[in-house]
Amino acid sequence: MFRKAGVGAMLAAAVMLVVLPACHWAREHPKTATGAGVGAAGGAIAGGLISGKRKGMVWGGLIGALAGGLLGAYADHKDKAADETLADTNYDPQSGVQLMVKSVSAEPQSVSPGQKVDLKMTYAVLAPQSEQEVEVTETRLVTLDGEKMADPSVQRYRTSGTWSSTQPVTLPADAPSGTYQVEAKVTSGDLSSSMTTTFVVK
Repeated sequence: MFRKAGVGAMLAAAVMLVVLPACHWAREHPKTATGAGVGAAGGAIAGGLISGKRKGMVWGGLIGALAGGLLGAYADHKDKAADETLADTNYDPQSGVQLMVKSVSAEPQSVSPGQKVDLKMTYAVLAPQSEQEVEVTETRLVTLDGEKMADPSVQRYRTSGTWSSTQPVTLPADAPSGTYQVEAKVTSGDLSSSMTTTFVVK
């Protein structure tokens, strides 16, 4: 992750690599954040733009043994409205804002180096007022044998309901074989909820 103080400088340095190739895609897909290739050293901005007043940036990216890979186009959508989500969870408005990761998956579960894996998560946002906007951060931490391999995250504003999002990751051609663990987490302030899944690189 990068500190907020360095955002402007990072964006200026990355604009030719990230923003310009993404502009046309962002106009065609105004609700998604656009991914871009990540360089080899230490994690990088792999984000894009959200149209309108709300913005989302994909931070972190691919590090360690996955540094040569690519982050694809982040996409999200609302699966269930507030009333249906509240009924599913027996939510009590007096408990304030609540987050609940409902499912996580890596598809396909078995891939070869150079192939793409979609890191998917579905979670509920619960707030006392259905139209209240809650700023959340989604993080997908990928590890292999306890070593951090990738950690893309994105900040979004959510109203009450059930949301799903996908972060595609194209593995580098030299990605090590093994069972990768993915911890998908959604946070807002001191609140957090997470769930894990795995995929295998053959």
